[in-house]
Amino acid sequence: MANALPINVRLKFQRLAQERDDARALLDAAQASIVANETACGQMARVRDTAASAADQEEAASKLEELRDEHQRLVQLRHQRDAEHRRAALVCGRCSNWLEQPRQRRLREAPPSKVTHYEASELARVRSRIVDLRSERARIEASPLDRATIEKAVRAQVADLAKSIQIRVSGERGDAAFRIEMTAMAGGWHTPNSLEVLAWMDPEALTARLLTSYSSGDGMTAQDKAENSQRIQRELLQSEREEEDLIEAARVAGVLVQRRDDADPRAILGVVEASSRPTEVAA
Repeated sequence: MANALPINVRLKFQRLAQERDDARALLDAAQASIVANETACGQMARVRDTAASAADQEEAASKLEELRDEHQRLVQLRHQRDAEHRRAALVCGRCSNWLEQPRQRRLREAPPSKVTHYEASELARVRSRIVDLRSERARIEASPLDRATIEKAVRAQVADLAKSIQIRVSGERGDAAFRIEMTAMAGGWHTPNSLEVLAWMDPEALTARLLTSYSSGDGMTAQDKAENSQRIQRELLQSEREEEDLIEAARVAGVLVQRRDDADPRAILGVVEASSRPTEVAA
């Protein structure tokens, strides 16, 4: 995988892996601090319980309370470090899985970023755009096809069912008992089911009956649905590339911005497939 990658893409992936490992080290450190704090709490509790005077007992109790407050802070820190490590591991894992997918087209670096500096408001705008595009994509995916497209598909399905029926007649020459056998070959030879028989006997009636299950309202043609989906995917990938450029600009400015764990690996790595056309879509 690594030898076939452009140098900057390889370096970016190595940095993602390092960020994952660093996040793990911070998580381990937070856990170690909790263990040390719990040990200190136990020791201070024994000091309080065995204090020789009321003043010593009060002082030990005060220190124990401080240690317990510190314990709560450390637990919260561990939760934060755990979330950061999980996100870094997911991002790195998604990128690794994408890079390991078999492909025939060579990878090359994406065009240089046009982002010159980091602005939190711009990142918020881009991320809001990503949310809107994903919502639009889900709406289009869930939208029904128009009735003409559905009718065409139903007619084709009914025709296929009818074609699968085979009639075999034996005994026509009187040398055996007269017998008519009906079989169907779709999905392997079998006794025809009721739908196949109806398609063979009266395809128009079956088609009309099946179409009553569909509304006559407006829908999208298959072509319109595909074109809209591809358009959204292109815009989504471009927005995710802008998002990653802003995250990188923030890093240069010393600002830590967490990546989304479901971001497109191509946007994170800054890579495109060499023969990709303008219709490049999100993975």
